[in-house]
Amino acid sequence: PLSPASVARMSDDIRVLSQDLIASVRSNGGCDFFTDISQHFPVAIFLKMADLPFSDRHELIAIADKITHDPTPGAHVEGIGELAAYLRPTVAARRFDPGDDLISTIASVEIDGEMPPVEDIIDLVTNIVRGGLDTVVSGLAFIMGYLARNPKEYATLVNGSVSLKSAGEELLRVFGVANLERCAMNDMELHGVQLKRFDRFIIIPALYNVDPD
Repeated sequence: PLSPASVARMSDDIRVLSQDLIASVRSNGGCDFFTDISQHFPVAIFLKMADLPFSDRHELIAIADKITHDPTPGAHVEGIGELAAYLRPTVAARRFDPGDDLISTIASVEIDGEMPPVEDIIDLVTNIVRGGLDTVVSGLAFIMGYLARNPKEYATLVNGSVSLKSAGEELLRVFGVANLERCAMNDMELHGVQLKRFDRFIIIPALYNVDPD
């Protein structure tokens, strides 16, 4: 579902969706990009890839918002539980009767000839769906905010002086909201920094290629 060929087959649907969203706000002379575009465009595409009902989008967006943005103590854990409960029947159904969607690919996977425990699959699918509902939405909003504040950079995309593919990858790297977390498995020294076993650290892709050394 995430292969270049699979994504290419969706290109016509993605183009139509983007045109419809633009048309819906053009007559207003402007829009709130986050609520009018960003919360709809990537979510609709992701739900199609996961073969989840588009009619459930508002429920799922509300759960994702609770997980990521609700400051109420316990809301994060509660939201993850709600999302896992929503996905559980879908994972169970596609585990032994998969389709060609993203959730089916994960739910029916075998490792060394055996299927992983269903709870592990539900945890993984929950995390991926959460990313599709929030991480991509926020990243797209940050990207468009940057282009809106930097019209010269935007112009290079419009006039073709910069490759859209290369620019897209770089914008996703710089404005992506997901970082990598790693754990030191042994005491070690990394570039002069002493790390103890089980120390955890964050790797921030936005900082790649800015170190002069």
